Amino acid sequence: MPFVFSAKLDGSDATRHVQVPLVIFHLQQAALPASAVKQATTEERQFKEALLAIIFASLCLEAFSNETAESALAGDELEDFFRLRGKYKRDREETGVAAKGRMLFRLRWSVSLFASRLSSAGGGRLVLFAQ
Repeated sequence: MPFVFSAKLDGSDATRHVQVPLVIFHLQQAALPASAVKQATTEERQFKEALLAIIFASLCLEAFSNETAESALAGDELEDFFRLRGKYKRDREETGVAAKGRMLFRLRWSVSLFASRLSSAGGGRLVLFAQ
């Protein structure tokens, strides 16, 4: 989790404040455009607000994975997890966020998730299931 600091530009008088959980920040940022979609009067505005909500929700999931990993892993293993390398490599068809979520559920809560690709008219959709 990042820390909020305040300091003068010359580096003097620096003060460390509190840790900021990015999960909460990104989720709050996702809620604003998600609510605005309902009030949008044009399709363009609805698309923009929905896209912003999806982006911030994705950032929330990524932050959740990283913050959870920080409490479960350390050192090089944590760095490998962040960069999805070594024993934390993702499957070819898996997004980084989905891979991190799948690995964390197994590591932290002993829940094995598996991916299933569902086909539809608009293309494939990746869905995770618990075993």
